[in-house]
Amino acid sequence: MNCVLLKSLIFVMTIRIPFVMLFAILGSCLLTACNHEKVVLEKVRYLPDYMFIKNHFGTDLRSMEERNEFILVTGTIDTTSELPPVDVAVIIIDKKEQVLHRSNAVINNNEISEKYSGNGYTLTLDYKKGAQHLFTVYEGKLVISKGLSSTEYPIIGLEGYH
Repeated sequence: MNCVLLKSLIFVMTIRIPFVMLFAILGSCLLTACNHEKVVLEKVRYLPDYMFIKNHFGTDLRSMEERNEFILVTGTIDTTSELPPVDVAVIIIDKKEQVLHRSNAVINNNEISEKYSGNGYTLTLDYKKGAQHLFTVYEGKLVISKGLSSTEYPIIGLEGYH
């Protein structure tokens, strides 16, 4: 009888241990997946003096025009006379200015896709020309990520600095 009890206990343990491990693995995966924080972009208030501005982007046209509120500014920085200007994007995260360098740009018909990276952040900017007003308006989205955290923003863009 002790042998049968021992065999049943061994059988139960061999089945339970994988299930316990499975639930532990699934639970930890779900917890880490749910705990990803968003990458929050703040308003760009000041720009480097040495930056030539190409476009600036915000979440809506009204706040950009009336209050100069934008979350992304793209342009070039002329570092030296020996090297060509560097294409950059300026964002603010946790009240710190992040200058990201453009690594790729693709123009396909009217659609533009740009990728920037730096300081552990990756920014993908996809936009196209929208309605024409007194100036060129762009519509699209940007995705900012760091590690496993990623946030997507719908964006409106304007050429130059207004």
